[in-house]
Amino acid sequence: MTHLSDRALLVQLNISQWTARKLDKKATKAVSDINGAGYDVGNYHKKLLPMSDSLANIHTMTGDIRKDFLTNTLPWGLNNTHMLPTSNYLSFMTTFRKRKSEWEQVVSKFLADYPSLQTTAQRFLGTLYNIEDYPDVRDLRSKFSMDLVVLPVPTADFRVQLADDELDSIKADLQRRVEENSGIWLSVSPRSTTPSLGSMRARLSTSQNCVSCCLG
Repeated sequence: MTHLSDRALLVQLNISQWTARKLDKKATKAVSDINGAGYDVGNYHKKLLPMSDSLANIHTMTGDIRKDFLTNTLPWGLNNTHMLPTSNYLSFMTTFRKRKSEWEQVVSKFLADYPSLQTTAQRFLGTLYNIEDYPDVRDLRSKFSMDLVVLPVPTADFRVQLADDELDSIKADLQRRVEENSGIWLSVSPRSTTPSLGSMRARLSTSQNCVSCCLG
């Protein structure tokens, strides 16, 4: 009998970041009044730090790290728990630690720039600027965090005790879904997908490898 606990670990990626967006109820009311609309037909969300490249860089890096996490793991359960093949653990963790360090450096730069960014925001937002929308830099730091929790696959989970034929069935199902996704992408106009085909092939290949490593 094949045990998943011998081939995989469970991982949880937790990332928090400040969006720098705020619902402005006063502006929402003003827009509704100008257009003769009801107050419940829309909301005005303002960017608290317009033109901030340093915050945009954080958001971009966060998206890339999450994408890499999803590419190299398989969904397991709730709470964003995924399965990582033990054979890929060292390379995955090496890459994650490097990217987390780079992310933290970008966050530190943003926090250092925060006072000047707030001054710039006041100029761009005009009367929409409200000092109370902006947290103190010490409180702001707590809004950024990244953590990767690594756990063993619980032996009490029924999925760990699956017989070889059941594992083969699951593997075949996962493989079918990977191939179906591949077919969907390849059916789209080549002209519209040419720039992304290379990255898609790499993603599909990674998914196939992940299935093979975990389910044999």
